[in-house]
Amino acid sequence: MKPTLYFIFILIFCLSIVSCKKEKKTQQNFEKFVVDEGLPQNDTIKLLSKYPELKLYKKEKLESKTRTAYIIQTTVLFQTDKYKCNAVSKNDTLEILLNNNNGLYGNGVLIKVI
Repeated sequence: MKPTLYFIFILIFCLSIVSCKKEKKTQQNFEKFVVDEGLPQNDTIKLLSKYPELKLYKKEKLESKTRTAYIIQTTVLFQTDKYKCNAVSKNDTLEILLNNNNGLYGNGVLIKVI
């Protein structure tokens, strides 16, 4: 009986040591980027500013008087360009949300720049 108890105790002890391994921290390497300060003078941005912002669903309140995104998504059945862009700065992070929602379906991309 005692050898069985000793074996179970040693087994539990060994399993607890194995399960407590610390993971190695991996170093994250982020790509550096440059913000083009002349972007407001870009022809595409000037053209977008002439169009009104999209309403992706009927009850939506417009946040901007000008259009903020022009992305074309092609699927098997149809093509859509009803994307909106929203950017928020939080501390040292810039969050850019590209959203497409028409009430029936939706998708989007969240880009975080630290």
